[in-house]
Amino acid sequence: MTSHRHNRNLALTVICLLLMTLLPWPVRIGGWLSGVAWQLVVPITEPLTRISHVLRPEPKPYGDDDPEMIRLRESNEKYRVRIALLEDENATLQTELNALRDVASLVPADQYRPLLVERSGSAPADSGRLFQVNAGTRQGVEVGTVAVVPPMQLAGIVTAVTPLTATVLPSTAGAFRVIEVRIDTPDLSFDKDPTGTLEPNEHGQLVGLFDHELLGKLGVEAGLPVRLDDPSIGSAHTGLLVGTILRIEPNESNPLHDRVIVQPVRDPTVVHSLYLMIRRKLKPFRDIPANNRDNQTNGG
Repeated sequence: MTSHRHNRNLALTVICLLLMTLLPWPVRIGGWLSGVAWQLVVPITEPLTRISHVLRPEPKPYGDDDPEMIRLRESNEKYRVRIALLEDENATLQTELNALRDVASLVPADQYRPLLVERSGSAPADSGRLFQVNAGTRQGVEVGTVAVVPPMQLAGIVTAVTPLTATVLPSTAGAFRVIEVRIDTPDLSFDKDPTGTLEPNEHGQLVGLFDHELLGKLGVEAGLPVRLDDPSIGSAHTGLLVGTILRIEPNESNPLHDRVIVQPVRDPTVVHSLYLMIRRKLKPFRDIPANNRDNQTNGG
């Protein structure tokens, strides 16, 4: 009876120790019991551990030529390219938004609205470098509409229009009109800046004569901006950038005036996108209907 009870206690002890080894958290066994536990558990757990390693071997690192590694690299490259394209697209949209804000802030919002257009073709070479854009009368474009290169630079004027296209004469073309401008000096208000006229030359620039003494007195030099101030084009477009002073040359035929050569910041003949300043149509005034007039007269 005693032997049977001893065997049963030993069996319970072994089972408890086995259960303790299977617990998800470590159990510290100290003292003399740790030695007993080690002697009892190791002979049982060691074979189980070996079987586990055979059935589920340790994962091996992927090699460069492993199909799974190749697939992951290709997938990663696709995502990287996609992210780069999205970043470029976002930067482009942000630039266009800033340019649109600049153009819209220059002209009265109740008179004009900027319309983004793209170059759709070019006219024959003997037509003064005219080019066409993909907007016409259906979008409100008309002859005389001002074209603007972002940010806020005069590009030219529309000379012909169809329902779907418009022809733009660049400001640097030989056939472009003589324009009135002001040199934007840093220490003067715009209405006190020196005035003059510019006309295109054969090098894609604009040239004009300005008072020699005044230029020297104001310290006018290369790099200063030159802005539009021409009532014939429209006072709403006053302040549009024409270009910057490239150089100032003495005028031998008239020493009282210097030749000022102005270079557009962006060549309007090669730009892909620009804005057309569309005139807003004023809604015609309509008389109050007769029945409404009667009601107002009667206090209704």
